Amino acid sequence: METAGNITDRRRIGELLIDAGILRPEELPIGLEQARDRSLRLGEVLVMLRYVSAEDMESVLLAQSMLEDGVLSPQEAVDALRIASSHRITFDKALSQVEVSPQETKEDALAVICALSADLATAESRHGPDDREIAPLCLKLGDAHLSEKQFAKAEKLYRRALQICERSWGAKHLKVAECLAKLANLHFLQQQFAEAAALGWRVLEIHQSVRGADHPDLAKCHRFLARVNEAQGNFKEAEQFYLSALKLEERLLGPDHPDHTDSLRQLAAFWKRQGKKPERKRIGDLLVDAGIVPASDLKEAIQYTQLTNIPLGQALVKLNMVTEEELRPALQAQLLVGDGVLPVQLAVAALRSSASKKISFEDALADLGWEPDKCTTAELKTLLAAAEELMTAELALGAEHAGVAVLSLKLGDSYVLNKRYSEAEPLFKRAIGILETFFGPKDLEVASGLFKLGNLYSLQNKLLDAERLHWRALEIKQQCLGQHHIDVADSLDHLAQIQVKQNNPEQAERLFQSALSIKETVLGRSHPRVLESLEGLCEIYFSEHKLTEAEAGLLRLLKVKQKCVGSMHLALAPILEKLADIYVLRAEYSKAETQFELALEICQSAGQEGWALMPDLLEKYALLLRAQKRVGEAESLETRSQLLRRGFTPS
Repeated sequence: METAGNITDRRRIGELLIDAGILRPEELPIGLEQARDRSLRLGEVLVMLRYVSAEDMESVLLAQSMLEDGVLSPQEAVDALRIASSHRITFDKALSQVEVSPQETKEDALAVICALSADLATAESRHGPDDREIAPLCLKLGDAHLSEKQFAKAEKLYRRALQICERSWGAKHLKVAECLAKLANLHFLQQQFAEAAALGWRVLEIHQSVRGADHPDLAKCHRFLARVNEAQGNFKEAEQFYLSALKLEERLLGPDHPDHTDSLRQLAAFWKRQGKKPERKRIGDLLVDAGIVPASDLKEAIQYTQLTNIPLGQALVKLNMVTEEELRPALQAQLLVGDGVLPVQLAVAALRSSASKKISFEDALADLGWEPDKCTTAELKTLLAAAEELMTAELALGAEHAGVAVLSLKLGDSYVLNKRYSEAEPLFKRAIGILETFFGPKDLEVASGLFKLGNLYSLQNKLLDAERLHWRALEIKQQCLGQHHIDVADSLDHLAQIQVKQNNPEQAERLFQSALSIKETVLGRSHPRVLESLEGLCEIYFSEHKLTEAEAGLLRLLKVKQKCVGSMHLALAPILEKLADIYVLRAEYSKAETQFELALEICQSAGQEGWALMPDLLEKYALLLRAQKRVGEAESLETRSQLLRRGFTPS
């Protein structure tokens, strides 16, 4: 159960995350509601909902602890959280970047405010309340109040400074822009986004009129307007401002300037929050953009790959356009860009730094403020290891060796597991070509490659291509292994699944029956691999309205699975549901009700994964009850279904 203290702590965490721009204001109420409903901590729920990362949550918990101990001001905590999130660094490192001393106390902050107030009073008595010397003191005192979240006092001081500056220098002066920028930030921190946007535009207009269209300070204005637009839900406008800031800094400051790097991080974080699809970039294009390979050399290397059918990276090495040491960072960059972890611009900057300083790609990323360990996932490390293994084999064995083909298939499998189908396809095709040359077109190794490529096409719904390849693989297996080998059954299964997708149930039924017959002969009637074919066959029987055959198959499937996994395993629920569907079609309502009850009991006991299946089950069960005029019971089930769909957990 939650205590009042828990709720207060959670609200403080939410406020910190919102103030730091990590959590959107509209996401906090959802998180709080889910936390109450599930009796979980807010932090756990926000991470589960993917509103914040586990690293962000770790940082905010540390910030909260330091706030409660009085060693950190709210503004310092917010600034450090924002840096930690956007730069992907630890909270401690972020604190050092905002030049905060964790030992600073609340008494220190109060002393600063008292000292600045005394300085302001002295200046007023010496120069008068409206002298231009008063404005900077008002801004400093306003900053001190803002760091203590004393928003009203800060705003009053900022507005006083603004009035003095406008009277002293006119409405289009940079000192006026400074006051407006502080007011804009104040409104942003209070989630008054419309007011912040209006002030942000005024700041931008002043900078444009004074500095012209090509000054780095304009990029800062664009970044602020990007944050405001994102907070307001104007994502297209926000992206345009992030991009314009990036272009200005790249042109005026250079691609390696810290401000430009910071903009790259902010843009990458924005794209991640928006679920933007990863960019696709060829390894050669990355090398050209980084200035490592001339564009003319890349064109020659591409022509060489077309003649030799070897990967572009290996062609660049063979033609002495890059070294193996230069290629490895480019390979890492391509994987990280393709996975959506790194923006192209930052990858190119790291490649350039890696080549010029002769350091690793990870060190180059770290120099740019990017933490490699945080952005390199286990899957990417696996892909990189497989790619490097292939590259080493190519150099040692030659591009057309069978060992290279085997490693190409292995790397292709890794890409398929990561759903990077476009990168897997050329690897499979290359492997098949090598194996056909090395062993002949009717070898089992060739069949393995054809089988993998056929599965890839099936995943992409290229069904005609998939079917053609699987028939070829089946023919080779039958010739080499005989008609009744288990590998033949696997090919029959896959061909049957393709026929299902192509709406050819009669052909699918024959193929599933052939696969089932082979598996039963080789493995026995109760082997788990037998169930795969039996399950597909039951689906076909049901779709063709062969209810007697479907029922017999499902009952057999249920009995075998109960022996394998127990009587309460979640895998049984879909079988019970399908049996219930059969009994409903036959108007055998009592039998159908029994199956629905058993399926719901299993789902209820299975936790989160089982709860996801319950809404459909409840709605089907409700339809059955309505057919029997049991309206009250049906309405109760429908209410339970609606609550589950809204995220409430079953009691």
